[in-house]
Amino acid sequence: MLRRRRGSVSTPRSGPSLFGPLVLGSPRPGGQPKSQKAFWAACFCTLGSFWRAAPRAVGSRSRVGLLARPSAAAGARAAYNRMFVSYLKTFARMGLTAIPMEADTGPIGGDMSHEVIILAETGESGVYFHKDWLQADLLADIDYDADLQPFVDKFTALYARADEKHNPQDCPVADEDLMTMRGIEIGHIFYFGTKYSAAMGATVSGPDGQNMPVHMGSYGIGVSRLVGGIIEASHDDKGIIWPDSVAPFDVAIVNLKPGDAACDSVCAELYQHCIKADMDPLLDDRDERPGAKLAAMDLIGIPWQVVVGPRGLDNNVVEVKRRKTGVTEELASASVVNRLQHR
Repeated sequence: MLRRRRGSVSTPRSGPSLFGPLVLGSPRPGGQPKSQKAFWAACFCTLGSFWRAAPRAVGSRSRVGLLARPSAAAGARAAYNRMFVSYLKTFARMGLTAIPMEADTGPIGGDMSHEVIILAETGESGVYFHKDWLQADLLADIDYDADLQPFVDKFTALYARADEKHNPQDCPVADEDLMTMRGIEIGHIFYFGTKYSAAMGATVSGPDGQNMPVHMGSYGIGVSRLVGGIIEASHDDKGIIWPDSVAPFDVAIVNLKPGDAACDSVCAELYQHCIKADMDPLLDDRDERPGAKLAAMDLIGIPWQVVVGPRGLDNNVVEVKRRKTGVTEELASASVVNRLQHR
């Protein structure tokens, strides 16, 4: 079996794991591997961004007071724009192509809503969009204190519709510029205005002492759905291809001949060097056929594989493979960590 190699052999993890049986390896001291922490941080960073940034929109000292001032509607829409931008940037950092689409508010109400769909061949919805979406730069630095409306306008101006809202007769995009794919909804944002607060009497005192209804919004990411969505969007016929930013481990070290002194020694050294370089390694030292091990690593989809075997060590090299491209190269074991750091 795949074993943890930090200290002595450990017992299996208790309780549910984010990646289920695919995560088989040693957690870093103090909890989850850093990549898992980064994954959860990325999923929820937008909430923190909203609460930190929203008060600055209208100069309020409190979260509630923010939405009750005379400029409450403008402040609430500014917060909506921050969430809009944060969602797109969050998914882009996860290696996903996410497209916001204007959505019907439905029974929940409100006057503004977007659903965020990631492109995946197995998605449940048909998606029609302008080809420029595939070249959209969503990783550039953004000043969240600035007016984000131009950014929002830039991207909402690009045509994007789910199949239920796409009308070929009214589509403004030329056939040669229109892309058709499948997609999975993984996020939805709403601006409710005062629909609910007015009905419930949810008010706060404004600067003039008058009670005013709170402006409300709803922002959600389907975290468990997102994990499946990432896999659906990033895989091939061999298995998963985890994007680097959300991979459960950075590198898989595959020992092709456990029990061989040279192989065991090199694998142990590589494992420790990876840890010192702040990477999360997974060591496969199972007593299994080499072909089965390599197939399992492709199935799990860890971004990098380092294959250590007697034949390579006879020539003082190990094999390094990039899962996404399938490209392999032979390197001296001492050069592996440097290669992974400069990918």
